[in-house]
Amino acid sequence: MTIHIPENFYKETIAQDWPTGTGNFYVSAKPTKTSGWLVISPSSSTLREIVAYTAVGTDGTGDYVTVSERGVGGTTEQTHVIGETIRMNILAENIKQISDSMPLISSGTTAPSSTPAKVGDVYLDTTAKKVYFATGTTDENDWTIIN
Repeated sequence: MTIHIPENFYKETIAQDWPTGTGNFYVSAKPTKTSGWLVISPSSSTLREIVAYTAVGTDGTGDYVTVSERGVGGTTEQTHVIGETIRMNILAENIKQISDSMPLISSGTTAPSSTPAKVGDVYLDTTAKKVYFATGTTDENDWTIIN
């Protein structure tokens, strides 16, 4: 999983009106990060929208971002006009990516009997004082004792 780390202090503006839908949208300067989330009109409770972008580029019209998803994080997809502010902020989506990439640590009084959720998860058997590490996600046999 790629974790999208925001670019510090990215603050630009929309360079051409943005209709609804996905695709290439023009900005005053493209971000150096090639994917992540942008917040359009972050200070406006009525215009604010989070979009996911998957590429950046420059063509004869200017710098653009390729928007793959609109209305992220409970915001509403809408049209935007030249001059609206675009920022790269830390969002709940960033925190979720980080959280999802962290191993889950769980415990019980017996050996684990469930399938690990992801490789790297840790299970502590508090009775036998054994530590198990998830090496797969197929079945309960993917738990490996490490002590």
